[in-house]
Amino acid sequence: MSTDTQPDPAPDRNWMDLRDNAGRSHFHRHPSRRERDREETLRAWFGDKLATAEISAHQRGPRAAGSAVDAVLAKIRAAGPAPLLVSIQAEWPKLVGPDAAKRSRPAVLQGTRLLVEVADSTWLYALERMHKPAIQERIRLFTSGAVTEIRFQAGGSRPPPAADGQAVPRAGGGK
Repeated sequence: MSTDTQPDPAPDRNWMDLRDNAGRSHFHRHPSRRERDREETLRAWFGDKLATAEISAHQRGPRAAGSAVDAVLAKIRAAGPAPLLVSIQAEWPKLVGPDAAKRSRPAVLQGTRLLVEVADSTWLYALERMHKPAIQERIRLFTSGAVTEIRFQAGGSRPPPAADGQAVPRAGGGK
C-alpha cells in the first residue's frame, strides 16, 4: 500500500473566514457552531494572545466598501433593463405624444404594472386624470397585454431628459 500523497496545489489560505452564515445579515450574521469550535480549539492550542494572531493570519483582510458597491453595480449593469421596458421607452413619444413624452418617462416595470415618472405635478395631474385610460389602452395593445396597469408618479427634483438628451425645463421657468 502506497502512502504517496500529493500536496494540495492551491491550499485555502483563508480557511478561518466565517463563511457558514455569509448569506445572513445584521444580528443573524455570527459564527456558526463549527466556526466557534474551530476558534476555541486554536485558542486552546496557542493561548489567547497567539491564537488571535494565528486566526487573523488565515482570514481575508478587510475589503473597502467601494469594492462591495462596485460588485453590486456590476451585477445590476450585467442584468440590464428588461427588454419590454426598453421597447416601451423607445416608443414612448408615439404612445403618449411628444409633449407628454418630454415631461414623463417609463421608469420601472413591476410585473404587469408600468411606473412612469412625471416631471411636475401639473403634468402628473393631467396624465393621471385626463389621459390615463387612453395611454393605458395604448400600452396594453403595444405590449400585447403584458402591461395591464400604468401608474404615474412624481419623478424627483430633476425632469427626465428629452429625446435629444437635454433636460426639459420645469413649468414656471425654473431649471
